[in-house]
Amino acid sequence: MLMQSDYSEVLYARNNTGAERSESMEDKHFRDILTTNIHKNEKGSWEIPLPFKTDNVTLPNNRGQCLKLLVCIKRKLQKNDKTLRHYTELMQKIFDKNHASPIPSEELNTSVERVWYLPHFDIYHPKKPDQIRLVKV
Repeated sequence: MLMQSDYSEVLYARNNTGAERSESMEDKHFRDILTTNIHKNEKGSWEIPLPFKTDNVTLPNNRGQCLKLLVCIKRKLQKNDKTLRHYTELMQKIFDKNHASPIPSEELNTSVERVWYLPHFDIYHPKKPDQIRLVKV
């Protein structure tokens, strides 16, 4: 009953014909992108396209940012064998589960405009000193 009094507009919309929330054009476009382009790739993993509002989206080239971050990560890993081992094991699990894949060397210097690198770094939770996590920048 308390929920109904706090969210009376939800109750009103449910009980009154014509007061239902309609789907916006952007919501419909998003749903169409997902339902028409979802598929299983050759490895058996589901792939869904990024839901861009338009097809001609250009992304800024963030490769330089990622390379700088990579240099910092390498330095940090070289100083600490435990962190290097945990980081390597975590990355291997990610590849083994097909959640990511290494970029083939012939694709590293691509001129394709729709490329976006996911910069990340590693952290440890103070209460879980043997469990490393990757955090996206």
